[in-house]
Amino acid sequence: ASLAALTVQVNTLEVNKLPRGYIDGLILSNNAGDAVNDIDVSPGAVRDSTNAFDLRLPSTLTKRLDANFVTGTDQGGLDTGVIANAWYHVWLIRKDSDGSADVLFSLSVSAPTMPSGYTAKRIIGSIVRPAGAIRLFVQNGDHIRWKTSVQNISGSTSVSRVLLGVTVPAGIKALAHLTVVAVTGATESLQATVTDPDVTDVAVDATNFDITSSDTSGFQAGGYVQARTNTTEQIAIRFGIAARTYVVVTHGYDHPRGRNA
Repeated sequence: ASLAALTVQVNTLEVNKLPRGYIDGLILSNNAGDAVNDIDVSPGAVRDSTNAFDLRLPSTLTKRLDANFVTGTDQGGLDTGVIANAWYHVWLIRKDSDGSADVLFSLSVSAPTMPSGYTAKRIIGSIVRPAGAIRLFVQNGDHIRWKTSVQNISGSTSVSRVLLGVTVPAGIKALAHLTVVAVTGATESLQATVTDPDVTDVAVDATNFDITSSDTSGFQAGGYVQARTNTTEQIAIRFGIAARTYVVVTHGYDHPRGRNA
């Protein structure tokens, strides 16, 4: 066989393949030189979304959200179109010819527009550009913490279940990290449930709640809670008393990063 043919065979050979769903490293961070537009991705390895290939990034790669994809570090990473204020999903992609890895940004959570010559892929995270700049964050494993927490809701309580949008990626079910605080009336004890919208809705009472006021002196009911979101960035919340003021703040979330795809 020719040297070229042998090279292709070696590049596509699966030796000691990673387990299905595996991911290690590949931590995202805001680039120090251009935090507005650029993301750094640390070295790491994953099993691709079809469980056919290992994808390995040997060194930190910097990619630009404000330019279309070009292979290599400090190059464009956008799969198609022009930059917008939106959630972008970050993909590790594999070059067919030599097995090398690169990073792609896409509005799509399931089907990015792949560059020519790239087939295998795996979602490794998400970023958001809410107002002309990528939101600042810190990532530790699967956990993403906003550098500045986001107040999502300030409204009135309801004894019926309400779906509320929080600052987590669109298109995935993330574990949101939240603070919920409600102001009680005089001599009231106020409880609330904060849940995954897929969980069965149950009335709030003294034995079914996630947060509660500590006494009946008319102070505040609140606390830190975690809740799984639906794919449209929502949690479900329900209170035991209506027409009280409450606030929801998003501190961050846990990203599944393509596991169980």
